Amino acid sequence: LVPSYTKNAALKRQNDNLEQYIRRTNILIHGVPVPDGVIAQRATIEDLVGKLGIPFHLVDVFHRIGQKSPSDQGDNSRKRPILIRFLGHQSRITALKNGRNIGPSYYVTEHLTAHRAALLRKINDRKRNLLVFSVRVFNGDIYAKRFSADQSRKICDEHD
Repeated sequence: LVPSYTKNAALKRQNDNLEQYIRRTNILIHGVPVPDGVIAQRATIEDLVGKLGIPFHLVDVFHRIGQKSPSDQGDNSRKRPILIRFLGHQSRITALKNGRNIGPSYYVTEHLTAHRAALLRKINDRKRNLLVFSVRVFNGDIYAKRFSADQSRKICDEHD
């Protein structure tokens, strides 16, 4: 018999893989201020997508994610990231490659599941403490090196 915690871990991993696969055409843009009005918001997104080198007609949906707070309209407010879903995976890859073109105060990331985002935060903390040499994310998978001479290893959980 297989212990239930082993089955549970396997099901959690399968669910996380499926959830990440669903996000394969999404990106997040961080640091964008909240403009007033729907037309201004659309114009902002059109401008950002244009700077990423992608025609706007390849955008499926876009919206802010995260909890909205009463202070969202102020200059010092927490700027919730913008989720952009493209019609195809190639548009997403192009957006991630051209992410540096949108300005110094904005940045583009992959849309990770909650589990993978938490894992990435932990690995980045280890990198800041010089326990990990480098970290990268590619197609929702997290890769890390402990030393510069090491090969990148895929990280699936805290124990990897």
